[in-house]
Amino acid sequence: MHDMRIDFAFFAGDDLLTRGSINFDSPEPSVELNDDKGHSFHIVGNYGDPSCAVEIICLQHQSRLYRANLDVPLHDSEDWESIDLAGIHTLGFRCTQAT
Repeated sequence: MHDMRIDFAFFAGDDLLTRGSINFDSPEPSVELNDDKGHSFHIVGNYGDPSCAVEIICLQHQSRLYRANLDVPLHDSEDWESIDLAGIHTLGFRCTQAT
């Protein structure tokens, strides 16, 4: 088992849509996060060293909006980091490892 966790927060502008996390305690951890606007964020991780692969598929009312693949280095975030997802959403994320 691995001691990496990634917390996620999805935003549309300044509005928080949903948040959640995945723990790399299985070979391919996954989570589905939903909001009240019909978005569904399917997140699948794959542990690796020195980084974890993360795939995000965003659906709205069962229509695919985008797919994003991230390569997240193993680290402890000092603060929330953010990236733009297809000009539609902003992803805030932070990583923690057990010491």
